[in-house]
Amino acid sequence: MGLLIYKMIGSVLGVSEKKPKIRIKNLDSRLESFIDLVEESGYLGEEHRVKTEDGYDLTVHRIPGGPQSPVRFGKPVILLLHGLMSASDIWILRGPGQDLAYLLSDAGYDVWAINVRGNYYSTLHNSITNNSAYWDYSWHENGMYDVPATINYILSKTRKSELSLLGYSMGGTEILVLLSSRPEFNHKINIAITWAPAALVSHDIPGFFPNFLFRHSKQIKDLFSEYNLYQVMPRVSKQWSDFLNVWFSLCWRLNIKSICLKLLDVTLGFKNLNDLDLALILRIKDHYPQGTSLKTILHYGQVFKNRRFQQYDYGKMINLIKYNDMIPPEYPLNKITTPLIIYYARNDKLVTKNDVEMMLKKIPTAIAKEVPDDKFGHLDFIISKNIKHLVYDRIDAIDLVRYRPPYYIAIAISQKIGKMLTFRGKYRGLDMSY
Repeated sequence: MGLLIYKMIGSVLGVSEKKPKIRIKNLDSRLESFIDLVEESGYLGEEHRVKTEDGYDLTVHRIPGGPQSPVRFGKPVILLLHGLMSASDIWILRGPGQDLAYLLSDAGYDVWAINVRGNYYSTLHNSITNNSAYWDYSWHENGMYDVPATINYILSKTRKSELSLLGYSMGGTEILVLLSSRPEFNHKINIAITWAPAALVSHDIPGFFPNFLFRHSKQIKDLFSEYNLYQVMPRVSKQWSDFLNVWFSLCWRLNIKSICLKLLDVTLGFKNLNDLDLALILRIKDHYPQGTSLKTILHYGQVFKNRRFQQYDYGKMINLIKYNDMIPPEYPLNKITTPLIIYYARNDKLVTKNDVEMMLKKIPTAIAKEVPDDKFGHLDFIISKNIKHLVYDRIDAIDLVRYRPPYYIAIAISQKIGKMLTFRGKYRGLDMSY
């Protein structure tokens, strides 16, 4: 019975028994990498290796320049943090003039994009060869080790004293973990922008399978451990990609699109997908998902179940040893001093307006901005055809003037002067208006 349940869940999650291995460019034939896509678009792409304090070897991608903004020393730096089961590819899939990484590059920024441990690009460790030990991490370790190691590497490489952060969903979670648990990094970040950061929760998560996974996380973890399975949703193979091409094409062309979308809604909680075009879906599905650990998903399950933004719950006995308390500690969000902007969407069933309001009460330097579209949901921050108009064009640190005390007003005013003098990025704060 256990094996049957495992196979059912495994078929949904796409679990993998493979051990971490070295990534080879175009390992899956004809599935393009970040560098492939960037260079095909006429921009410069770089691949950097970053080692974390706990031994993980990460791949970090960079766009130092392009047709509208040649490479030069001293550009303002921004680091993009992808969401759950994603990778750096997610910032460039639609191409120049549309996706954020290209728009930032065109505006004169030195653009970096992280790949956290366990995704397609970052599957190495200095010493761990044991499968269970490698995958024994969640977004906590991403925020505590992956992001700070990447920030330190970038600042050393660019000879800068600070940079800007932008994180989507889990990327926003990692920003909150970093700035609250390692407060010294608040001095290295001039501004942090989060899109629908999953943290404080006041509601149930939508979708049958996510709810089943979160409600029965301990049993699922024990079952998967019995079969030595720890990774979920790895990047698709070429064969699976071809199958999905047929499946999506049938959905869109045989007038059963509504049935397919309803199935995604009921099973996974994906809503408001009607405006997606087939070409974008066929491109995204080769670059999402890109793999993560089961523990990462289970950690989110605990947050939703306990309604507390806290560290991983190992059980009372292990918690007592690890945390000196039977209950995992909550992240001290009040320690965040970096100016923080939280974007949220009205139709987001994962990160709601109430969730954001709870964050604002705990983070003294945070403000919130609502996406002005009643149908805009969680995934739309990445897949919406209107994302540039609704989000990209509206991100501007000058909004801090309306909500923050004199220190932040000075930041915003200095940036506005900088825009007038065309010295982009010279002043503290991030100008992302176009």
